[in-house]
Amino acid sequence: MPYFDLPPMISKMLSVAEDISDLNFTVGKPPQAEVNGKLLPVPIRGMDQLKPYHTEIIALSLIGENPEACRKLLQNGAVDISFSLPNRVHFRVNIFQQRGNFSIVMRVIPSKVPTLASLGLPLYLGDISKLRNGIVLVTGPTGSGKSSTLAAIIDQINENISKFADGKKIRYLNINKQLADNTGKLFEGMFNRDKLHLNVEGYQVWADALKPIFTELLGPPANEDHAPLPTGDPSTGKRTAATL
Repeated sequence: MPYFDLPPMISKMLSVAEDISDLNFTVGKPPQAEVNGKLLPVPIRGMDQLKPYHTEIIALSLIGENPEACRKLLQNGAVDISFSLPNRVHFRVNIFQQRGNFSIVMRVIPSKVPTLASLGLPLYLGDISKLRNGIVLVTGPTGSGKSSTLAAIIDQINENISKFADGKKIRYLNINKQLADNTGKLFEGMFNRDKLHLNVEGYQVWADALKPIFTELLGPPANEDHAPLPTGDPSTGKRTAATL
């Protein structure tokens, strides 16, 4: 049960600027919004400088009724969870202990996949989407845009595939539509409690979507079949992309 109404405070922090990448809560500092690598203090009444009990209350409010997340936080000193303002924004949240106090970083997950142009990146990076073999690593410090860059490249790969998909020889599967609705709200029963990782039922969506195609191309499956890993496997020699 949350100790106070957290969504209005988060909404106020999101209103201070556009293109906010993170919301930060650290003891001894005011609540901060990160924009283009710069931290902007956000005036919140009674929180000019966050006290230990402030960040503890915020952490508990974000965790809510998730005993597994509480266990991981107490056992490991850190935990990753998800949080959302319905029909507005989703966050990937990291709660960790620092010098005996809780700190929170809330990474904004964009509702739209960025393009290379919108990120101000060289368009020739799009050539990565045409690679057939090898490993692509996007590296950089925290908040530098690794995941956004990789998302733009993967979305271009998907667009390239969809242009040639005719439903017969080549098929384009948007499995995400089977995991979340049009507003981005995750369907119940597809993810673990942290809402970041697929559970067995979620992986089964991949298997069920791909099974008809593999059956047509390769014949009926064996007695045991397994859902393929969505992130790829470099040991196969095929193109694999990741951040580091």
